[in-house]
Amino acid sequence: MQRASCRRRHRLFGVDPLTPAAFVARLALDDYRELTPTIQLVLEGLLRAPPWALDLRPVATEDDWQCLYTLVRHNHTEGESTHGGAMPVEVTRGIVVSYR
Repeated sequence: MQRASCRRRHRLFGVDPLTPAAFVARLALDDYRELTPTIQLVLEGLLRAPPWALDLRPVATEDDWQCLYTLVRHNHTEGESTHGGAMPVEVTRGIVVSYR
């Protein structure tokens, strides 16, 4: 990884409730700062849509928040972001609460 990213001026780390505390502490020591906003994507319809056809909008209503929770939960149960295992539901709830 180091060789592949040595020319970049930035690093991206995904930090969540399962990230080891020592790693988070090291990021804090190195002046790491969290970036916002978080963007979640939902695909409706065709996979290839022109950019002007995208509908980006903030999560505003309770129904929006429930939809976001459902999206994040599906992501956490499919196993891709957790390397094959489902993330506990409490972690999903905590992440969505932190988004709010």
